[in-house]
Amino acid sequence: MRRKIAVTVPEEVVQRVERAVSEGRAPSVSAFVTEALEEKVGTDGKTGRDRLIELLDEMDRTHGPPDKEAQGWAKRVIDLLYSTPARSSRSNGRISGRGASLVRPFIVELPSSSRRRSSRRSGVTRVGRRRSRG
Repeated sequence: MRRKIAVTVPEEVVQRVERAVSEGRAPSVSAFVTEALEEKVGTDGKTGRDRLIELLDEMDRTHGPPDKEAQGWAKRVIDLLYSTPARSSRSNGRISGRGASLVRPFIVELPSSSRRRSSRRSGVTRVGRRRSRG
């Protein structure tokens, strides 16, 4: 069953949603808003923040609280995320800065015990894998 509701939304938000629809990232404004609301308040009625807190509590119970090294690494990731404005380069299709973790992995320095592979130019370690171009 569906129910029609009315909400008041800032004009700039409406424009971004309409642009997402016109670019094919959602079939309609209604579908976009429905997906956003489902993401915010899942089928269990909990917000994403509620689920994150539950996950972190479970990780603490299973593995113990994070040590100082892990806390320092997390602080560097958060500082990096919030200190770099989002930007996109049409030439390479990559997005960096705030929100970039949604479309590509973080580029951060990891504690030495967690290193995977590093860039020869910058010495920065890359976490995860890149999306293939295609």
